[in-house]
Amino acid sequence: MTDLARLDSEARADAIRPDASFIVQAPAGSGKTSLLTQRFLRLLGEVEQPEEIIAITFTRKAAAEMRHRVTAALAATCGPLPADAGEHERRTRELALQALDNGRRRGWDLVRQPSRLHIQTIDGLNHWLAGRLPLAARLGLSPQLLDDARLLYAEAARRFVARLEDEDAAGGPITHLARLLNHDPAALEGLLADMLGRREIWLPKLLDLGGAGEARLGMERLLAAACQSALARIRAVLDVPGFRSIVLRLRAAAAQDPDGPLAPLATPGGLPGTGPGD
Repeated sequence: MTDLARLDSEARADAIRPDASFIVQAPAGSGKTSLLTQRFLRLLGEVEQPEEIIAITFTRKAAAEMRHRVTAALAATCGPLPADAGEHERRTRELALQALDNGRRRGWDLVRQPSRLHIQTIDGLNHWLAGRLPLAARLGLSPQLLDDARLLYAEAARRFVARLEDEDAAGGPITHLARLLNHDPAALEGLLADMLGRREIWLPKLLDLGGAGEARLGMERLLAAACQSALARIRAVLDVPGFRSIVLRLRAAAAQDPDGPLAPLATPGGLPGTGPGD
């Protein structure tokens, strides 16, 4: 065996070790799927239940190919090993026998129940997980996969706004938000539906998964910058002779009524600044 072949064999042996993680990068036709098949079989020889192993692919075609490789390796143990079988075929058969032996001791019967092998797409895995949510989740018995979930986002937003309107009847944050949106529930529903469609962007920040409040501080800095930009544009419009005199008269009126709605204007020094505090 040449040095290159020996290194390749050692790398393949390392890649199927169940106690470590690996990234395999190789050109087409180099045996990546066969290597994954061996790793799957190796894990089947050690786990208590086959459902403990999950193989995820991006396409159904790749998932079907991977499943076929595993089931074919298990089924091939019933017949003799070809005389011209190479090292790879012999190793695959050895791993398949170990997997079947483990399954026989634990009562799996994978030959008759191949559906217990979790080799599926990302969407397929999510569908399987959703079907096992507790009844308290109120998902129903037959969840379905949708390519376009915008209608579901809109319905979730509508129900959320309706519930908040009932809970916020006495006045609260939603009342203030509705006032900013001109008391238009449809506008709030649209914003929420759009947020649901982009939750991979804001949800990690909302949950502060990075720790130490860094995500929250980053969001606050971004909001402050947006406020400052908007206030700068407003100030540029007001900072002309005609509008400036109106603002100064409003400031004088505010000083005479410290409890009135214009009270925030009663500060010396011309127009308000452009910082968030202004």
